[in-house]
Amino acid sequence: MSKPIYQLFKKKGALALKSIESYYRSRFFSVFMNKFEIEGMTSDQLRFFLTQGWETGTINAFILKDSKPSQLVLESMEEVENPNGILVLTPYAPFEYNIYNYPTKLTAVNIRGAKFIPAEPMEIGKDCVIGFFHTSHMPIRALVDFYVERIANIEKVIDTQLFTHKLPRLVICSPEDKARVDQIMKDIDAGNNVIFLDANDWQSIKNVLDSGNNYIIDKLYNYKVALENELLTILGIDNAGVEKRERKIVDEVNANNQIINDGNDCFMTELEEFVKQVNDILGYPLKIRAKELPVMAVSEEDNVEMEEEENVNID
Repeated sequence: MSKPIYQLFKKKGALALKSIESYYRSRFFSVFMNKFEIEGMTSDQLRFFLTQGWETGTINAFILKDSKPSQLVLESMEEVENPNGILVLTPYAPFEYNIYNYPTKLTAVNIRGAKFIPAEPMEIGKDCVIGFFHTSHMPIRALVDFYVERIANIEKVIDTQLFTHKLPRLVICSPEDKARVDQIMKDIDAGNNVIFLDANDWQSIKNVLDSGNNYIIDKLYNYKVALENELLTILGIDNAGVEKRERKIVDEVNANNQIINDGNDCFMTELEEFVKQVNDILGYPLKIRAKELPVMAVSEEDNVEMEEEENVNID
């Protein structure tokens, strides 16, 4: 194969791999973006908030200067749209740290050139509040990309396996034997149970190459699903694993659910602390919750005992 043609195939293969990675990255990005509900944020704020978590893993929040209504306005109006001021979310650049390597001062990054975002430094815990999205303090994308790259490579191997299974059986023979071999293949295709061959026939057809490959697509698929479920577990998203949930015993289901809840705690520990500081320091009310966490399964025996206890209490 000439060098230019080889480079073209190599380039197409790299583009196909990037396309697969892009698909899975978008898929898990959508899952992450639908993971939380935050009361007190608009839909635009929530999307920006979660996007920053995906890209940078951290965010800055402050109350827009002079946006909090005066006491006179609050007393004169029955309902004020933003009684605690307007909450602003931005990326940030820290420039001072304490002895524990935690930022103490920052500059808000004005990505859209908005005039209302201050250029002067802010003191964290006084002028603003910063939050992280995961206990690792890493961007969520960095956690996802490790799995996305592995899943994409498995998809490429599956594609290769599918291609090899499309290849026909190859037969090496001389031009003189081609008609003889062709007739034997037709007899095989016709489903004849017995095919009589003479010595020349055997000599003609003995060089048969099976151009297919061992079938391992099912194993590759199970491995891919296992990686997907492992990533969902890290993200704190409910999943059943490779083995169907109804085939597992209660203890196995509960153990899997506990790991999923632990993964969710890695998010909620940091985000609840951020929400608390926004409430306490900035005086802006926020409430956060994760959607649809798995609940612990109950065995039939435990269920019967619970029903018996309820009946006793009723009596």
